[in-house]
Amino acid sequence: MHWVEAPGYEPFWAVTRPADIMEIERNNTLFLNAPRPLLATGEMDAAAKRREADGTALRTLIHMDDPQHKAAQIAVHYPLYVILSLLGLPESDFPRRSPCTSRPSSKTTTSKWLWS
Repeated sequence: MHWVEAPGYEPFWAVTRPADIMEIERNNTLFLNAPRPLLATGEMDAAAKRREADGTALRTLIHMDDPQHKAAQIAVHYPLYVILSLLGLPESDFPRRSPCTSRPSSKTTTSKWLWS
């Protein structure tokens, strides 16, 4: 790991070795995504802080740490569960249908895969 101070950026840790990356992934109580999960210019960081203060900040899984991260991962499947239930599909088919919610593909391909 290296501490980087580059013009135009807030200082940050650069993690480049695969072993270090895996250690960080395993120890998520010590290494947090917040408050800066993405590398951005100092100007972009300042704008993100303003949005956070305004309550309009972007919050995706990459921005979250546990327990919010785990809750969001679970919640992501709930809308599909409701839709499939309303359509009357058997619950045994739900795991087969779930991957289509995160699969990038065209409408035609998704429809063909979803109902095959």
